[in-house]
Amino acid sequence: MVISALVYARSPSEVTPRWHAHGYFAVQTFLFGALLALAPNGRAQFCLLFFILCSQVMMLFRWQTGLIWLSVFALVTGTDFVWVSGFPNGLIELFPFFSGYFFFGVISYLWAQTDSARRESARLLGELQAANAQLRKYAERVEELTIAEERNRLAHEIHDTLGHTLTALDIQLELLACLPLEKSAERRQATENARTLVKQGLVDTRRAVQAMRPAALETFSLPEAIAALVEDFERTTQIQVTWATRGSIVPLATRIALPLYRAAQEALTNIRRHAPSARHVQLQLGYALETVSLRADNDGATLVESNPSGFGLRGLSERAEALGGTFRVGLDGDNFNVEMTLPHRSEFALDLHRAMVHHD
Repeated sequence: MVISALVYARSPSEVTPRWHAHGYFAVQTFLFGALLALAPNGRAQFCLLFFILCSQVMMLFRWQTGLIWLSVFALVTGTDFVWVSGFPNGLIELFPFFSGYFFFGVISYLWAQTDSARRESARLLGELQAANAQLRKYAERVEELTIAEERNRLAHEIHDTLGHTLTALDIQLELLACLPLEKSAERRQATENARTLVKQGLVDTRRAVQAMRPAALETFSLPEAIAALVEDFERTTQIQVTWATRGSIVPLATRIALPLYRAAQEALTNIRRHAPSARHVQLQLGYALETVSLRADNDGATLVESNPSGFGLRGLSERAEALGGTFRVGLDGDNFNVEMTLPHRSEFALDLHRAMVHHD
């Protein structure tokens, strides 16, 4: 027992230099062989020490090197057995120990490989989880930047349109205040110009408000928000809409849900304004593992942007491209369709999903 404890205590590890490990096993083999030769009556007990070495070499070295050391242990033991008991009695006595050497070696090698694979799987899973967490942070940052960019765009649009309108309105009101009462024609013209500017300002304000995140998405999910659009469309146009979702509904980030909502809104607005002859509309929101898509079909041809400077067809196409998706409009037989497809799961997330499924 003391010798066994010393063998384990001084045994090399995976970080031990190869030459040091080979030297260790060579010294141990010599010492155990000497014990067998000096105490032939206790050789069975001393042979058990070779079982410890068999386990160690197969766990520490490659299997080819380990088998060489197992053969060396068997050769040393067999030489002592034949020297003491003669031939062939020595070989017969050696057989159980010889089988035991290889049995312990193979079991130890398989256990070491299993443990190494388990540790490697745990390491890879940890890396995937860390990468996925980092990716989520990046996605949140991208969403913040997208919102900031949208706010800046709206600020510029309000400044360039509504600001100009209010400035012109101020000029007309100043003119109206300066004109004497007897110049009724000029005063009426200034008043009409002011009214026109007020109407234009209201249009510009509505356009800016519509470009913001709709209140429906603040309260409802994307399918519920689109369903409200459909209900309002049917009520105001008397055009039948077949609305459906496909796949398993999952929560979407704002940067994904908002363009899809705008695509549905733009498709229905185009039909209302430019395809009054349409009698039936199909609207479908489809969820897949890696993508989510919105498709609108109608039987009245239309290819007109309802708002070229905002979230019109061109703006939706640019937004889809920026998000790594696609946006397509065109005729499909007798029907006109609008389709947007956006990715909603990253590769890191997919790898993590597959790894966790495999791990389970």
